[in-house]
Amino acid sequence: MEFIRRQTTGRSKAIDVCRGLLFLLMINTHALTIASVPKDHWLFSDYWLPNGWATIAFVVLSGYGIGYIFSIREQAGRDAALISRSKKILAVMFISNFVFSALQELLKKHVSTILAPEWWIGFFTLTTEWTISGVLFPTALVLLCGPAMIRFCQRALWKTLAALIVARIIIALLSSSLASTDYADYWIFQLLLFKGFGGFPVLPFVINGCLGVWLGIFKRFSNSASSVIFAALMLIQLIVYLSSFNPTASPWLLLISSLEAIGKFSWVFALALLLTRFQSFPMTSMIGLIGKFSLGSFIMHRVFIQGLNFMWNLFGNNLLSPAYYYCLLIICTLTLTWLFCILREHFPIINRCFTRLAL
Repeated sequence: MEFIRRQTTGRSKAIDVCRGLLFLLMINTHALTIASVPKDHWLFSDYWLPNGWATIAFVVLSGYGIGYIFSIREQAGRDAALISRSKKILAVMFISNFVFSALQELLKKHVSTILAPEWWIGFFTLTTEWTISGVLFPTALVLLCGPAMIRFCQRALWKTLAALIVARIIIALLSSSLASTDYADYWIFQLLLFKGFGGFPVLPFVINGCLGVWLGIFKRFSNSASSVIFAALMLIQLIVYLSSFNPTASPWLLLISSLEAIGKFSWVFALALLLTRFQSFPMTSMIGLIGKFSLGSFIMHRVFIQGLNFMWNLFGNNLLSPAYYYCLLIICTLTLTWLFCILREHFPIINRCFTRLAL
């Protein structure tokens, strides 16, 4: 099968906007948690931004970017770039997790905890709680799988899709069958199927990312046909959502729910495509700019939101209800992150500093 080769390998505005939208969803979840908004509040309901979409859809988006952008590059340069980026993300993951985890313990005045070797070893044995940086582990693995996935798709596009779907269903069935057994407590199953680093199980997330690679390549190959695929995935996600109102889940639901991650990604990406049609809309450029510097935004937003929370606990505690405090956190964190990205965009020296740190 002959794939369309385009000379341009520039940035995709839709991908940047999609990253920015997922970033907004991530900040929303963090702000709700930090502000201690009650779970029965309408901010947690379907009337507001969806929770739990950001991390799983972000890994799919990472795969999509690999397929859409890197599949048209020369193999040698492409493979080297993906492997190099994977190593950098792994370094960012470990360093940021250690730093933020240690700071959390210091704020709790648990100095003895971070001085104990068991606490550090616990990150690898899954006995010490990871931060959200753990989501970067499956992301890095998807980048490592990228070169092989691109070659598989270019040689046998539909067979590769079938293999990925079968693998995703098998993983879902295996997770379901082992969840209530003693095997679920084994370290290897905790890492691969259930817990992972920070609640992001490796195998489901990596397969989701590889499905994203396939979607990106197929989008590059056939734009019109890919629209049908995206519509079908959006319909699958809608069916999964509606079935949640039924207390007795059907066995077939487990099969289609295994595609829930790429279904959620499809909805967010469809919104991103819609927003890119409104270039003059200020929110589009703001979200797109944050998405352009996504990894740096991911790290810095944690500094901003935790710093705001620390200062608020010192000087403004109990002045606002949890819901209003949530509004303060999400608005201020989003604004500070946007200003941080503007500085990177307009001052090359600042951008180079973060680029050298792989951010």
